[in-house]
Amino acid sequence: YTRYFISEFVVLLCSLIFLKITNKTYIFKEKRMNFLESLKNCLPIVILSILVFLANVTSLDLKNNIPNIISVIFYSISIGLFEEIFFRGIILNELLENYSTTKKETIISIVLSGIIFGAVHLTNLLAGQDLLSTIMQFIQSMSIGILFATTYYLSKNIWALIFLHSFYDFSLLLGDVNLVTECSYVDNVPFSITASSIIVSIILSLIYLVYSVMMFKKRNNEEHQNCKIIIYLLICVYFISNIIFSFTNKYMNIAITRAVEIAFPVFKHISVKEDVIHVLR
Repeated sequence: YTRYFISEFVVLLCSLIFLKITNKTYIFKEKRMNFLESLKNCLPIVILSILVFLANVTSLDLKNNIPNIISVIFYSISIGLFEEIFFRGIILNELLENYSTTKKETIISIVLSGIIFGAVHLTNLLAGQDLLSTIMQFIQSMSIGILFATTYYLSKNIWALIFLHSFYDFSLLLGDVNLVTECSYVDNVPFSITASSIIVSIILSLIYLVYSVMMFKKRNNEEHQNCKIIIYLLICVYFISNIIFSFTNKYMNIAITRAVEIAFPVFKHISVKEDVIHVLR
């Protein structure tokens, strides 16, 4: 991740220089809410980040991965700093200060900044990521961008978002440390995993969007009970879908393994059988 950290660091410096030139470094001091209150506005991301972190850290080989972990830490911090300063501190602030005199205009600014944040992730197509994964990443990144934008609008606490964004990316990237030595995209992903990933991404995106609406309505003293109910329902669907896909994937593996054993009894080595199973899947 070293070269990715360097690229993030360079664009971070450019963003800081821009803030200095335009006299907008006040974003680092301006706060409507404290750190914990700001994180509460992003509660779905906080919970997901903690769960992913715990899941990945328990399977982490600390002894052999210290350099990789350090690299991921610096890379995650650089992502959080640059993307929050640029997308919330510069782009969103510009929209809110100059084009958001009414409630409707404020909502448009928040959504537009989220769309811009999501659209940037479409560039992963150029790095070799497949179209479907890129589209799903756009949708989820856009919804996260809208939630972060809503939080920044309500709290004006850029540091809370920098911390959460860095921790979120660190939790996700931690899962790669035991799997890869260099960043790369994997081909031939089983359909069951692709389908479950799409459904999970859609559900999480909806949770982020509904939660954004709920926090915005709460700030404006509007009724938001329906948003809570929708979020609870989406959480239930999320866990049910995960259980279904876990069982489906488990029994699919058992069925394919049994079929291979019957069809190819001459196979003596487990590695050969696993290759055939992978091809069939």
